[in-house]
Amino acid sequence: MLTSCYSQWSKIWTPGGISISRTQKNHAYPVYAPLVPGDWCFDIKTIDYIKRYEAQLSHLDARTVWEELKEMAIDDAIHRFGLDEARALRVEPVMLCWEKPGGTSAAFCHRRLVAQWLQSELGVIVPEGHIDKKGCRVITPSFDTLCRIEPDGTFTRLSKETNQGQGTLNLF
Repeated sequence: MLTSCYSQWSKIWTPGGISISRTQKNHAYPVYAPLVPGDWCFDIKTIDYIKRYEAQLSHLDARTVWEELKEMAIDDAIHRFGLDEARALRVEPVMLCWEKPGGTSAAFCHRRLVAQWLQSELGVIVPEGHIDKKGCRVITPSFDTLCRIEPDGTFTRLSKETNQGQGTLNLF
């Protein structure tokens, strides 16, 4: 399983994308509603956002979320992309939303909160990444390795070379 932003994932026609954002605009990914933030998400301080979203996650079962995301990716691969079942079973779910990793704005995204939650609950690794034009999985620096949350809810940008980060996992 990966996380990615729409602009990175949409560069090529690849199955596996699942929207966990409130909007998609011109995209047509299946939506996994339990991970979509509430309508409170737009006008709220980051620290309060994190608390509310973590509360939302606390009502979910991580194993169920993992399995349902996998099923959605397989179903989409078969029905929208026309893959046979054997190929569809190899499709990797990718949780998508709008925030670009490593952008110039404060790097914060709920998809990384989900990734950290799944990592913590299931002991899995959920990196930020995409599939390139050759069909190869490419891992990119995640928000976990690019920023650190401060007690007041602001973020401190870290260089890509650092091994410090907000999350439970440092990939680079």
